[in-house]
Amino acid sequence: MSSYKLYYFDARGRAELMRLIFAYKDVTYEDVRYTRETWPSVKPSFPTGQLPCLEVDGKKLSQSIAITNFLARKYDLYGADIWQQARIDEVIQSIMDFITAWVRAVHEKDETKKEELKKKVGEEDYPKFCAKMEMWLKENGEHGVFVGNDITVADMAVFDVMWSTRKHSVNNSVFDDDKYKLLMANFKKIETHPKIAAWIEKRPDTTV
Repeated sequence: MSSYKLYYFDARGRAELMRLIFAYKDVTYEDVRYTRETWPSVKPSFPTGQLPCLEVDGKKLSQSIAITNFLARKYDLYGADIWQQARIDEVIQSIMDFITAWVRAVHEKDETKKEELKKKVGEEDYPKFCAKMEMWLKENGEHGVFVGNDITVADMAVFDVMWSTRKHSVNNSVFDDDKYKLLMANFKKIETHPKIAAWIEKRPDTTV
């Protein structure tokens, strides 16, 4: 059995999908969290000087996509064939596109431009993202998941970003439950899974 240490900040952020995988598969790991104050002193010990980082039996792996893909493959959450794997990649890349727009708006320094970007995220990017997810769920038929007939890392990745947007809102955007019924059902499917629900209940309550 492998020994895992997951290093990240005291936040959900880019490490939360990995934590969801661990929870769903009931995998024991050490959840190492740094504050902004403690991080600088340990930064040189990490291969790329970045977080998240996953230590597997003493070997360190960096980059969130690499770590997520490693865990998804190891725990059979990455599809049954190369087509399903490609569709999973498609879903996750779409998530990254949305998050990029969201983060750009949040970190914009010019206040006028920031408000413009936030408005665009709420009125254009977020509905477009939701519509795309709804379309892919519909294409996959009656299974209620994005790929195949069971939960994969794609479902957990969408749940992760949807949880944050529903909890904190995305710049005053409104999620239309009636318009995105399949997406809402998928969200509930993950949220109410006993192991995921147990993790959400006990995880640190952070703002991001």
